[in-house]
Amino acid sequence: MLRVWRAYLAEDPGALGGGVNPDFVFPYRPESIPILEWAVASDSHWSWAYLLGLNLWARDRVPEAAELFIGLDQMPDYGPFYVSRALMASHFESGDLIDQINFESDFRRAVDMAPDLRTVHVSLIQYLHGEGRWEDALSVSADARRRFPEDFDLDLLHALALNRTQRFEASIELLDEAEVLPSENSSISHQIFAEAHVLAGLHVLDRGNPTAALDHFNMAVTWPEHLGLGRPYNPEERIEQYLRGLALRLSGNESGALTAFEAVIAATPRDVLEGEIAANRMDLLAVAALDALGRSDQIRIVANGEEGVLAQIITRVRSASASGSDVRQALRNASQSALNLFSDLTGQLIYRALNLAR
Repeated sequence: MLRVWRAYLAEDPGALGGGVNPDFVFPYRPESIPILEWAVASDSHWSWAYLLGLNLWARDRVPEAAELFIGLDQMPDYGPFYVSRALMASHFESGDLIDQINFESDFRRAVDMAPDLRTVHVSLIQYLHGEGRWEDALSVSADARRRFPEDFDLDLLHALALNRTQRFEASIELLDEAEVLPSENSSISHQIFAEAHVLAGLHVLDRGNPTAALDHFNMAVTWPEHLGLGRPYNPEERIEQYLRGLALRLSGNESGALTAFEAVIAATPRDVLEGEIAANRMDLLAVAALDALGRSDQIRIVANGEEGVLAQIITRVRSASASGSDVRQALRNASQSALNLFSDLTGQLIYRALNLAR
């Protein structure tokens, strides 16, 4: 930035020739905007438009920055530019600007240009995750992990995709070996770990081995130190506790099962249980736990409004409870007709838990 300021003050466009390497350049001072605008008008090198675009983006002048970035087309030979352009385009829902950007092409071009820069690999992987393209993400993260074998962020992103593709055993093996330090991705380490063990537990439970399933469900509520997170005061563990209850009951440990089901109810807000505030889909596990404890007559939860799939499920469950019908069957039937509510992985785990025999 010192160079462009000197050129501006000296009124010497020739000093701008060849542009600048953007590494470690921070063009974010508001007073630099007119200076960079002068540089863009005075010299054709792409770096000046890139730096100006970053500054405008930081000032929330995103359309102006996007026009600059789009105008550069494929001119920059600098990988982070293409990540920046794709990330900037994510601010737009639709329209001419976003239609001119190929997100995947930009992310992949960044990797091709800067293969030794780990952050461009992370951006491409996260893009593929957001698109639900888990197999493609696994391919990219596998290559990135070969380049950066000690990078725990890449390990976590790889494990996340392994879970989404039901490769939970490989995910558990990877996480057992990972050493996670605080980072932008480390906050999801325990969630990935717990999901892997819940998936593994459901797998062996489906095959008639509640003892092995219980080992996985018990592991899911632990907080291994090497994953870089300490146990919070009140973590969300209702899926794990409900499944522990089922596995304990099937293993013949009824007292342990009752304790686990009670833990599900205790973790559900009292106002939800009393029907004073609306429930969410996780609260359906409290309904199942009350029924498992033989207390289906105590079901009082409600949902916002009279429409929507969650409201329909709760209406059918409450009707079964009031009439003395089979609440478990009502919950199962209602959830099976509302699959969109359970489309993500957490939803799938809730759905499978609600539909297990107990």
